[in-house]
Amino acid sequence: MPYTSIHCQIYNEDIGKCSHLQRAFSGSLLTLAMYMTDCKPMVTCLSFTRVFTTIPRGHYQFVYSLVIVSIIMSEMNEAEEFFMSEIELALVPLIECINENYDPNYSRQDLEISYDPKRKVSTSYGGRIVFSKVQGWNHGGLEYKMFEKDADLWTHGINSLKFRAWWLTAHEISHEIYGRIFGKCHSIEAPCTENACERIVGSTNQNDWPEKLLDLINNQAYWKKYQSGNRYGLAMKSYTPHNIFFQHIYRTLRREVVNPRFGIEVGPWKQRKYSPPKKPPRSRFHFIKG
Repeated sequence: MPYTSIHCQIYNEDIGKCSHLQRAFSGSLLTLAMYMTDCKPMVTCLSFTRVFTTIPRGHYQFVYSLVIVSIIMSEMNEAEEFFMSEIELALVPLIECINENYDPNYSRQDLEISYDPKRKVSTSYGGRIVFSKVQGWNHGGLEYKMFEKDADLWTHGINSLKFRAWWLTAHEISHEIYGRIFGKCHSIEAPCTENACERIVGSTNQNDWPEKLLDLINNQAYWKKYQSGNRYGLAMKSYTPHNIFFQHIYRTLRREVVNPRFGIEVGPWKQRKYSPPKKPPRSRFHFIKG
């Protein structure tokens, strides 16, 4: 099933109010994002986007009795449909690479994909990736200027919509894995690295722990000890979205999946390691090596 954007009104039988609904879907995955226009009867969702899905995702969901009263379908053009279909093709080897190198438990069902032609920049957050407007068949796109001198991460002037679908998907899903791993590395007991890997991988057998995951945890961040108790969490000087923690994941996906497919030379692995501050930061944490 091709991706389709839907804009419609819904009627909530419980409260008798209309709201706006915006969604995108593909195949068996159905996601409904509800944006309230009259929030008074639903005080708890004044500032929330409600997400509904046909596939249980292991998190709390708010369920209301909804009746769709009108739908306006906005069909994609040929280039947009091609772009979204290529994203699905790219996700298969990208997720396999993630399973092999970082998180063997990550799956397609952990990710919601949508397309918004009104967006100028793609974004990812909380298990969702929203892709921005496609501007034609030669829309290869450019990576951020900060990656221009990085042969692994730069886009090299390739003006191909297919290439854009692959590198951009690798970029956005790297944000998701960054957040997923960082989130699982909170409140870890010593020894930190071992307990973190056990939590992420779901196995106490060290042979099951991917080498890239160990390198990511040990060399791209440091452990911080909480003020109370024997608990630690991953820490960095900067939590910017494209820091070296993100780059480690993105680099792996580009080198192993995207770049070979599009004729980009894969040279020696070059990844900057994290250097902790020489003096402990003015905070309630102190830093240790994992």
